[in-house]
Amino acid sequence: LAARVDRGVWSDRAALLAELPPGHGRDAVERLAVAPVPDLDGAQVVHGDLFGNVLFAGTAPPAVVDFTPLWRPVAYAEALLIVDALAWGGASTGLVRDWDRPDGVAALRIALMNRIVLTLLHPRATPRALVGVLTAADTVTAETGLKID
Repeated sequence: LAARVDRGVWSDRAALLAELPPGHGRDAVERLAVAPVPDLDGAQVVHGDLFGNVLFAGTAPPAVVDFTPLWRPVAYAEALLIVDALAWGGASTGLVRDWDRPDGVAALRIALMNRIVLTLLHPRATPRALVGVLTAADTVTAETGLKID
């Protein structure tokens, strides 16, 4: 996992370290980076992009495809799934309200930084994708009290 080099891994590492080159998007990430990096105790292999990579077909069991391995706590993988569902899946704000983890706000903060960075770096990202992730950030801040401004 440490040897992987791709946009997904770079955005994950940039989010955890709050390191983004000067330019577009840095301000949003820096506002999210005001708190310390969450403790990675309990890290294990998790899927870093589950939201768009589960196939459903009738009554067959769901199939997970395009595995994006990360060494992170389960809460972080869950937070990525929540942010993606808010940003691009039309999930309700209740998803944030109902997710009850002691480390949940910290995990959501890092997940938001990851997705903002990834959206800014991705060559096929659209303005709509960026609006989606920024809307997810607004939802998370409203539901958790997380300060990003």
